[in-house]
Amino acid sequence: MDCRIRAIRGATTASENKSEAIKAAVMELLDELEQRNQLHPTTDIISVTFSATKDLDAVFPAAIARSRPLWVNIPMLDVQEMHVEGSLKNCIRFLLHAYLPISASVCHIYLRHAVNLRPDWNLPHFLPHQN
Repeated sequence: MDCRIRAIRGATTASENKSEAIKAAVMELLDELEQRNQLHPTTDIISVTFSATKDLDAVFPAAIARSRPLWVNIPMLDVQEMHVEGSLKNCIRFLLHAYLPISASVCHIYLRHAVNLRPDWNLPHFLPHQN
């Protein structure tokens, strides 16, 4: 199967700046990412960059991702999101690079209060294996 490197974006929000709330948001986001894009971590994912707004500092999103089965060897980086007055608070974003079949559609994942960040990319009910 012919593959190429594709970039996938996504974002979500945490309910509060506590490890448990951030973990719940990140795990939900990555569950959706894997399911909607039919990704296998060890063969498909190249790297992930996470960003978080300055109000989220209780835990690193990459540390949460590394606790997932098969994610421990994926190169990941956490950065702080540039602060812009009036921007979405408690927001976690990712930029992921993966090998995907040339024919595969990319499903960008935007959840919770982040759904309006990229409405042109957010397809909340789209699952690639459904007609």
